[in-house]
Amino acid sequence: METRVPVKKRRNGLGVRRLSTITLEVKLHADQEATLRVEAGRVSVGPVPADHLTLSERLDRFDPMSIYP
Repeated sequence: METRVPVKKRRNGLGVRRLSTITLEVKLHADQEATLRVEAGRVSVGPVPADHLTLSERLDRFDPMSIYP
């Protein structure tokens, strides 16, 4: 898939608005990390693969205070 979008001034840099069709195609969602890569003068965007944690690892990372402060 390819599309054209305008480049706009955003605060102290430049930016483009992401299109929902593009984010659906590459499976991006809010608050997810993404990779930006420059190759031969082109920028590519892709999702950072999610960590596949075991149940034990998930429980080790779980903080009950994040749900019930």
